[in-house]
Amino acid sequence: MSLFEFKLKDLRDVLPWGEAPDLCLHWFGLTDGIYFLNVGNDQLFRASELMLRHWSRQDNSIDLNQPYVDYQVVRLYEDLLDILPDILDPVPTTVNKLIDTSSAQKSWYSSLDWYFETDENDELDDLFFNATDWWSFRKLSTLHLSQGPDIWFWRINDTIRIRWDNEQKEIDGIQPWTAITGQYDLPIAAFMEEVESFHTRLMDEMGNRIDILLNNNPIPDIKIDFHGLTKEHEERKAFLQSAIKRGPQKTDWNQVLKSNEELQRLNNRL
Repeated sequence: MSLFEFKLKDLRDVLPWGEAPDLCLHWFGLTDGIYFLNVGNDQLFRASELMLRHWSRQDNSIDLNQPYVDYQVVRLYEDLLDILPDILDPVPTTVNKLIDTSSAQKSWYSSLDWYFETDENDELDDLFFNATDWWSFRKLSTLHLSQGPDIWFWRINDTIRIRWDNEQKEIDGIQPWTAITGQYDLPIAAFMEEVESFHTRLMDEMGNRIDILLNNNPIPDIKIDFHGLTKEHEERKAFLQSAIKRGPQKTDWNQVLKSNEELQRLNNRL
């Protein structure tokens, strides 16, 4: 099993964009499918059985045997590449103490709660940004999903750590995900193999998909800019290397520690 698993839908089942008769598809839309992450004994982006049954009562087309996120696969791919340079940038041991365990992370969050109750203050905002933004650069975006899972990736020495915490997530009073809290470590070399595999598999499958559309199009009623599609595909083949070359956000780790110490000092004065 791969860390990043996905399956593209049959072309006839891909949801087109627009309204009839002006339906269209492009590279992004053609990645319509399912995806999830294998993290040890857990799977991220897998809906709980209770959630699926709740949805099926609202919509009888819900497939109880398909628990994974149903969305354009490239969304996961792009969101991963957005934070990949920062994932690969090691977090110093001194800073990692803030989030070394799930309980430490929660304690750190709790110690900052007071900030959100203060009035607007540019100086305090800058202090909070300097103290916490390094962590937001390592969180996978899931804003396109209702109650999307909270997942972080970061590097400690030569290990990539993946953590998820979905205890506070709920939809209609139901926990939406099977993986509620947990952590999964793997060597950086193994992690990069998984990232490269994800990239290669997605590009290869999309290449095959484009060949089918060019030679034996099964969806002729849907408008597709074939020249633009093939051009974009060639460009996207370079996205992974471009992300790696981009490098991480510039982080002053000493400033991170100083800012956290100052926030703690201010908190103790309240």
